[in-house]
Amino acid sequence: MIKKILFVETATPGVHIFSLFKMPRLGSLILATILSKKGYKTKVILEEHKPLTREDINDFDAIAVSCLTSSAPRSYEIIKYAHELGKVVIAGGPHVTFEPEEALRSGADYVLKGEAEESLPALLEALNTKSSLDAISGLSYMKDDTFVHNKTEDFTLSLDDIPDPDFSLLDNDWQKGWMMKIIPVMTSRGCPFDCTFCTVTQMFGKKYRFMSPDRIIELVKKYNDSKHLLFFYDDNFTANKKHSKELLNKMIAMNVQFKWIAQVRADIAEDAELLTLMKKAGCIKVFIGFETVNPDALKNIKKGQTIQKMIDSVKKIHKAGISVHGMFILGIPGDTIATMKNTVRFALKYKLESAQFLILTPFPGTLEYKKYRDDNAIILDDFSLYDTHHAVIKPTELSASELQTMQIWAHKKFYSGFNTVIRLLTGKFVDAFVSIYASMILKSWILTNKKYLNAIKDTSASKVDFSLDHSFEDVHPDLKLPLLMRLFVKK
Repeated sequence: MIKKILFVETATPGVHIFSLFKMPRLGSLILATILSKKGYKTKVILEEHKPLTREDINDFDAIAVSCLTSSAPRSYEIIKYAHELGKVVIAGGPHVTFEPEEALRSGADYVLKGEAEESLPALLEALNTKSSLDAISGLSYMKDDTFVHNKTEDFTLSLDDIPDPDFSLLDNDWQKGWMMKIIPVMTSRGCPFDCTFCTVTQMFGKKYRFMSPDRIIELVKKYNDSKHLLFFYDDNFTANKKHSKELLNKMIAMNVQFKWIAQVRADIAEDAELLTLMKKAGCIKVFIGFETVNPDALKNIKKGQTIQKMIDSVKKIHKAGISVHGMFILGIPGDTIATMKNTVRFALKYKLESAQFLILTPFPGTLEYKKYRDDNAIILDDFSLYDTHHAVIKPTELSASELQTMQIWAHKKFYSGFNTVIRLLTGKFVDAFVSIYASMILKSWILTNKKYLNAIKDTSASKVDFSLDHSFEDVHPDLKLPLLMRLFVKK
C-alpha cells in the first residue's frame, strides 16, 4: 500500500544563472499538494535548495522524480537507487515526457507524460487497489518486458481546479534569508506558436488555457504585502489581452502591495492600455524572448516577430516605466559571429536592464532535436550538459568552440565593469547588483568548465568525449561559488 510519496526536483550539476536566485518549480509542489489533500503523506525536496539523502528515500513508499533534460542523468542515478530499495518509482517532467523508454530502462516503474494532476492520483489509486492501468492517460510502463504507452488524452483539466501550492511541503524553508521572497505563480498553460526550440506546445497543447481572473486574485491575495515579489512564469502572461486587462483591473482594485515580474512576448507593446494597467498593478519587469536580431534566424526558429517590433517594444515598455530582461539564443541556424555580436549590441543599444545569452540546445521533443540528430550534428550526448550554457551541437556556420566563445563574450560585454559603473551612476542599483552577480557566475562557470572548454576545441570532431559525474554518492555537488556569493547562498 502506497501512503507516503517523496517528490524530488533534481539539481543540475554545476554553476548556472539561477545558482543564487532560487525559486521552486511548481510541478512537483502542486502534485504533492493534491495528494496531501487526498490523505497521502507527501514531502518535496528541491535539490537546488537542500541535499537529498538516502534516508529521505528510505522513509517513503514511493518516489516521484521530476526530470528536466539537464537533470535527467542525475535523476536516473536516484531512480536506480530507489528502484534497488524496492520503492515504487514514478518519473515525470519535460524530459521523460519525450523519452519515457529511457526512464523506464533506468529503473523507473512508471512514467507519466505531460500533465499529471489527474493521472498521478489515478495511478496511485490503481496500484493500491490492484486495478487496471489501461485507462490512465499518458502512462508508460513495462509489462512482460514490453513497453506499454497509454494514449495521452486531450487537455481537459480546468486550471481553476488546481489548488494553491502548499509551500510547507518543501523540506526546507527556502524563503529564509535577507532577500525579497520570490513566489512562483502559474496562471496559464499552452501556446499556439511553433518555435522550433521549445517543448511547451508538445507538453501543454497549442491552445491557451487560463485560470479565471477571480481564481488568480484568490491565489495571489495571500501575498499582498511589500515583502513578496511574485514571478508569473506563464510562457506568455498577456496572451489573451481581454483576460489580462480584467485581471489587472482586479489587482488594482485590491490595492496590490507586492511587486511582480512576468514573461511576455514583444507584441505586448502594441497595446498601450495594457502596459499602463500592468504598471499600475505593480509590474516592475518583463522577461521577453527576443532570441536574435538576425532576420534569417528569426524565420528559421518560427518566432513570428520582426526586429522593428522588438525595438518598438523595448521603447514603449521603458516609456511605461517597466524594466526589460532580454532572453536571447546564440547559434540559431543562420547565425554567424557577426550576427551574434549584433544581438548583443541590440541589448546594449536599447538599454535592457538585464539579459541572458543562451546557447541553442536541442531538447528532446523539439524540432531542433530531430533536426540535429538526423543531421548527426549533436556532438555531446551527456544530457546534463543540455543546460543552454554548453555548446552540444555543431552549428551550421561556425564551430562549437566558436559558439561557446561567443556566449562567454556576450555576457562579458553586457555585464562589463564599465556597464556596471554606468548602472551605478544612473541609480540603477538592482541592475548593478545583477551585473556583479552575473560577472561572478561567469568567472566561476569558466573555472569549473576548463575540461569541457578544452574538449570542444577539436573543430573536426563529430563527437566529443566528455561527460560529467552523476553518481548518487555526490548527492549535492559543491557549486564552487566565489566566496562573496557563498555568503548569500543558504546550503
